[in-house]
Amino acid sequence: ELNHDDVRALLERPEIKYLSEMMNFPGVLYKDEEVLKKIAAAHELGKPVDGHAPGLRGDAVQQYIDAGISTDHECFTAEEALDKLQRGMKILIREGSAAKNFEALVDLLNNWPEMMMFCSDDKHPDSLVTSHINELCARAVAKGINIFNVLQAACINPILHYKLDVGALQVGDDADFVVAEDLVNFIIKQTYIDGVLLAEHGKTVGDWIKHNAEKESVNHFDCGFKKVEDFVYPYQNESEIPVIEALDGQLMNFGMKQGAIASSVAHDSHNIIAVGVDDKSICEAVNLVIKETGGVVALGKGKEEVLPLPVAGLMSNHNGYEVAERYTSIDKFAKDLGSTLIAPFMTLSFMALLVIPHLKLSDKGLFDGDSFSFLVD
Repeated sequence: ELNHDDVRALLERPEIKYLSEMMNFPGVLYKDEEVLKKIAAAHELGKPVDGHAPGLRGDAVQQYIDAGISTDHECFTAEEALDKLQRGMKILIREGSAAKNFEALVDLLNNWPEMMMFCSDDKHPDSLVTSHINELCARAVAKGINIFNVLQAACINPILHYKLDVGALQVGDDADFVVAEDLVNFIIKQTYIDGVLLAEHGKTVGDWIKHNAEKESVNHFDCGFKKVEDFVYPYQNESEIPVIEALDGQLMNFGMKQGAIASSVAHDSHNIIAVGVDDKSICEAVNLVIKETGGVVALGKGKEEVLPLPVAGLMSNHNGYEVAERYTSIDKFAKDLGSTLIAPFMTLSFMALLVIPHLKLSDKGLFDGDSFSFLVD
């Protein structure tokens, strides 16, 4: 665990621009000493603190803001976002692969252009290769939002808030900019960094990236193979066993009919997380993740698909388009196995994120995100 001294040491590095996502909002509200010292370290170094406060309203969110937290990207309703805006908090309109809040929040841009930004938060590679913030710009313009409000939220506000080393087309700035086909569809034709063409028509150009998939990756993944009996639920003749369902972004029903899926991406501790129709399938899926020292796995119907993640068990070292193609395939396979979720792997990863209400999974048992405590049988 990173303590406040570790956080300060990292924040002292010039390339680290802010303290990201103060997820432990109960720690802020209950004035946990270690949490407050981390926030103080960022402020003392002149760096902003990002928030993470789903559903926090009224006096509670005011206390959170007063602690020095300046943004939130977890608003699901316009009412919640407006409450935070009126209290001086900046709101990031999130549109990811699982959590989608654009439609609920975008109209606030009409009156709060200087206080809002766009973000994706968590977005799958197959979505990233088609669009990112540019898609949100196009959708906002299509809804009648003033073009200058849209551009301010997409371009200017992030640079100013996070004090980014990015040119803003002012005299003396670095020539960092994109060339769009128009300001309606926002199809990006070219990207320039420091005045040099970096990408054109969606492809990297020149020698900017010396890609080497064979380069040794940093990975401290350490886990021994599992046996089927490790996954057997220890019940004793109960007539009913408690189960969990999963909807997109929350626990409800995964809908799996065959096999299992597993992943070493499980926010934020990133233990292996899996769901399947039987212990044997779950065990096989978990062992495939272990074999690859990290990855995303689906198996069933007599076959298996694996997307290895050799960098810390969380990232690939391969070309983004190749990763997107493989992810598209494994996502489709998970749905062929019965999952009815829009983003089964993203939903699976968020099932382990303890700081988002309500019921979550951890390596220490079920966790209640509302009371911020583990559930005891």
